[in-house]
Amino acid sequence: MSPRGNTPGSVKGFLDVKIPARKRRSISLFRVQVWKRRCWVVVRGDRSPEDSVARTTQLSLSVEIYTRHEGSNHPTEGTILHLDLVHRIRRAKSKSHPYAFEVCGRRGEALLYLSGQSESETQRWMAEIRNILWPPTHLDAIRRTHGPTWEVSAISVGDAGSDWTSLAGLYGRLAVRDANLVIKDTHN
Repeated sequence: MSPRGNTPGSVKGFLDVKIPARKRRSISLFRVQVWKRRCWVVVRGDRSPEDSVARTTQLSLSVEIYTRHEGSNHPTEGTILHLDLVHRIRRAKSKSHPYAFEVCGRRGEALLYLSGQSESETQRWMAEIRNILWPPTHLDAIRRTHGPTWEVSAISVGDAGSDWTSLAGLYGRLAVRDANLVIKDTHN
């Protein structure tokens, strides 16, 4: 299901969730290394505690995760994760979840794994979370300069794929001008 019912600065909907091993020990809901299927997830922008000390404008995320017991349609257990100093949202490799993506910290370590049910759902979630962290402040200027644009994202489809070409995780607005294709990042 696509992100829905979003208010400015938040996104919510159903996703599969996996917590990295180093965070899992402290969260009773996720003691085993397994994907939790169809969790209700609410992601909100949140100021990092380090932000007030360092005076940066880096947003962190508050992620509420609610699971359901077998046979129930209503969330029954929940936990809230605070992900500080998020630096990247990118696709993740997973044998069981082809549409997985990860929220990464300052050193590139995964802070949280999420997965949609389709490529388009995953791309929408990634775009929504990026927009919470880094609002697309330059979209109007890009439209004025380049005319009509389309939202795009580079997705690796093989081992040598986009990492080799330095396109890993590239996203932005695609403009076609004369004989050129231009991809502009709306955040900088």
